Amino acid sequence: MPAVIEFIGLYDQNVIRPKSFIKDSYFKNRKTSENQKMEIEFRKGRQLVAPYVSEFVPGTEMVKNTYESKFFRAPKVAPKRTFSAFELFFNKTAGETIYGGKSPEERKADLLAESFAEFEEQITRREEIMCTEALFNGKVVVEGEGIKGEINFGTVEEITPAVLWTQPNADIIGDLQAAITKIGKVTGLRPEMILMDPVAAKLFVDNEKIQKLLDVKNYNVGKVDPRETAAGAVYIGTIAPFGLPIYSYQSQYSVLNADGKTYSDKDLIPEGKVLLAPSNNKIMYGPAADVKQGIIVAERSVFTDEDSKSNTVEIRTESRPLPVVYDIEAIKILKVK
Repeated sequence: MPAVIEFIGLYDQNVIRPKSFIKDSYFKNRKTSENQKMEIEFRKGRQLVAPYVSEFVPGTEMVKNTYESKFFRAPKVAPKRTFSAFELFFNKTAGETIYGGKSPEERKADLLAESFAEFEEQITRREEIMCTEALFNGKVVVEGEGIKGEINFGTVEEITPAVLWTQPNADIIGDLQAAITKIGKVTGLRPEMILMDPVAAKLFVDNEKIQKLLDVKNYNVGKVDPRETAAGAVYIGTIAPFGLPIYSYQSQYSVLNADGKTYSDKDLIPEGKVLLAPSNNKIMYGPAADVKQGIIVAERSVFTDEDSKSNTVEIRTESRPLPVVYDIEAIKILKVK
């Protein structure tokens, strides 16, 4: 039986993890596993009601398909970097003057710490993309070096309003209310916020009906109070009857082009979309393995490999994140443009 260890240490203490709004807001639950293949249970709507039975009847057999179970292998994410001894001890680090001032060991420590911090940013960015894909598309596309596939949770319902928000007579409050009501009716769940991409958010705040609603005196219909959060989202405000905070959020990430040399920037959230979803989704983390340590159960695992023949050090951070949607029918996308 291989050894199983919980990874805690200098990495968790010293590397500050960047915030990611989608992951932090909608995937609040975390769980690590020592198994490569994980059985994932997730709901598909349906609110069963306990039936009435006679005192002379033991009970009524209930259907067992409220939860759907699938096996997934969490995909591996592993940025790495290789340094020669010369680079570690002689290369100038950020903030260091041309006259030096740091010892070789300090220079090495700073260089490695800087790399691990960059790895954390890259992995967190990957998690943010995976969580966004799960919510907006109902699946996570996994494509990289030696791997191609997808993790499919089902179809996310995309609703196109009868009158798009680009029109002055759009019923924005009615559209939101209908989607929120449908989520509650089918699943018993309720979103904790309303998320819009910047295009949809502008259509929202520029709408004359919304502006008039907010101009009503002596009646608490809510407020628009735009301000940026620490996670990079913009808080727009809160409007009755939902009592839900409304946020605008967008981020970009770089995708390697087919030539393998240049990159293209891509928006994280599709343009003109509004997301309504609960926050009780989770991220499962698969284990790493090391010939000396055995199985490592952790969200992140750090490896340092020295090669005396080539006089190099390779460092990498491994993570195997798997976003899991709690109930696919509790997610609604409004296509408002």
